[in-house]
Amino acid sequence: MRFLFSLFLALSMLCYSSTSTIAQDNYLVCLDDVESVRETLKNENKKLIFTGLSITQVPFELWASTNSYIIFFLSYDGKMCTSPGMTGQTIQINRNI
Repeated sequence: MRFLFSLFLALSMLCYSSTSTIAQDNYLVCLDDVESVRETLKNENKKLIFTGLSITQVPFELWASTNSYIIFFLSYDGKMCTSPGMTGQTIQINRNI
């Protein structure tokens, strides 16, 4: 929960003050330092559950803990993007995949 609150604050600040935001009207936040984002997620006990490729050929990552999840997609210019609608509460994680 602390991570989601911290992420919300960070995303909110970026949405309203940063030039690294691509589409502020949709609350889409894109961050340049992909490795720092991944390291922060690991420090918050999130694990990379899977990576995928959408039908429009956009790569994405699902990070989750037992309490929450967040989905990022990778933009064509190498940024890691998410929005408040791409986060939520984890209900169940199937560890037998």
